[in-house]
Amino acid sequence: MKRIIFLGLCMAVMTSCNLNKKVENDGSKSDSISNKNDKVAKSATDNAKFVSPDLMLFDVKGHVKTVKYDGEETYTVTFDENGMLVSCPCNDEEKDFKFENGNAVGKYFSSKRNAKGQLIRYAYEPKLDDRHWFLDIKEITYNANGQVIKLLSNGWETGSEIEYKYNSDGLCIKQVEDWLMSADIGKFTRTYTYTKFDKQGNWIERKCKQHSEQWEEGEEKNKTITNEEEVEKRTITYYSL
Repeated sequence: MKRIIFLGLCMAVMTSCNLNKKVENDGSKSDSISNKNDKVAKSATDNAKFVSPDLMLFDVKGHVKTVKYDGEETYTVTFDENGMLVSCPCNDEEKDFKFENGNAVGKYFSSKRNAKGQLIRYAYEPKLDDRHWFLDIKEITYNANGQVIKLLSNGWETGSEIEYKYNSDGLCIKQVEDWLMSADIGKFTRTYTYTKFDKQGNWIERKCKQHSEQWEEGEEKNKTITNEEEVEKRTITYYSL
């Protein structure tokens, strides 16, 4: 009888120990999962805090690797791990603007930065006898927050000036573009509503309402007016931290 009671006590102790061990293991697993989640959250937070002049030029933050824009035009912009611009589209579809250590490289390509490291001009200026019709010059003006407020673009017999307005969250909510192409003149007014963001806080989908006015030189009274809506999307990839 004493043996049975002793065995019963031993089983109770063992069961208690196993339960405690299970609780400890479950707690350890829970802590491990919690730690992993904390690390992921911290990584996303740290990523979102990372900015550079070149990233701000294209309205992104974090350790961005590529941004693919899907809208009226589809194009991709790439960055290095330090947030420096590596490539972006050019009027000449056979070429891209390419950058090394912050400077445009390649025949007929050039760039200029200000004292803050912001890109204020980049250009593709082929000679008259060498694809001159793909001339592409960009000049950028920034506000005190490092955001683009004006973009001047000039090409062969084309030109445009875009002004940007932002809300208190730093999102571009309006663009006004005056443009000309040969004898055609026009004005686009675009307003944006943001619908989707990724974990780093970069927008990946927005709605664009565009009011367009177009006329031939000297015929401003005979404007063609259109109103359109579209959804703009972009896919962003990041470097692993």
